[in-house]
Amino acid sequence: MKRISFLRTAHSRTADSRTTHFTRARTGRFIKDKFPTANVTSECNSASVVVITSGSTEIAKVPQRDLYRKYGWPAEKKIKDLLEMYGEEMSS
Repeated sequence: MKRISFLRTAHSRTADSRTTHFTRARTGRFIKDKFPTANVTSECNSASVVVITSGSTEIAKVPQRDLYRKYGWPAEKKIKDLLEMYGEEMSS
């Protein structure tokens, strides 16, 4: 399997920096579960959406609220499934 060296997440800028930190941490954890050696970076966007990309390839796009603990992280399965499919594409 090809090594994923760089994945980027974009997340919305919120008034609460603690929420932004937890969103980045949760998204990074989902990525590291599948690609432990990936270099994960993040940047703010103006939408309430988290986007995971590798280069110019968009891997996943989910509402930021779906990464909150109080909602039970509904985006977790979707993100992990999409990362799995991306990893399979990279290995073939």
